[in-house]
Amino acid sequence: MNYYYFMASLPPVSLTGVPPVGLEVFLADARRLLDAKLVATLEAALERGFEGVRGAAGEPLRAAEVLLRNAIARTRAARRDEDATPFLKPVCGGWFSVEVESVVAEAFGKPNPLERELVFERYRWELLEEWSRTTPFGERAVLAYAMKLKMAHRWAQLNDEAGRARLNETVAQVRAAPDETIEVYG
Repeated sequence: MNYYYFMASLPPVSLTGVPPVGLEVFLADARRLLDAKLVATLEAALERGFEGVRGAAGEPLRAAEVLLRNAIARTRAARRDEDATPFLKPVCGGWFSVEVESVVAEAFGKPNPLERELVFERYRWELLEEWSRTTPFGERAVLAYAMKLKMAHRWAQLNDEAGRARLNETVAQVRAAPDETIEVYG
């Protein structure tokens, strides 16, 4: 099914720009104009990212995310001279990408974690662009827009003040429970 009116009504979104619309406003419009099944898929994708895009159509996105995370785990383990095997997740469908390895190498060549994360987010953005290109007014395009909008909102919240607050929170957790594992990326 195509969603010409809905897609044409959406303002352009960019990763590092100001998000053009709030996620709740986007979802309210989706609930009003789209079928319930697609809205449920949108909600799952906004909640769980690439893993939330279920079905065969979402397999390339899910596989790409697993490949990316596995490559990051291997790179981090290699830097610590450790075995990455316990941290690797299986990739369904036998997917492999040489591109993801070069993206991770590029990211780990950046001087700070923020620039590294931007490389990963741009890679994910391009995956969404490519994934939705075949159906520019179809379900994939709607899902890709929603996920890019979420990424833009997340990126807009990354600033020095928020970073310092998160660091202070993590340090406080570590001091309070030094023998426990702390969830740093939430």
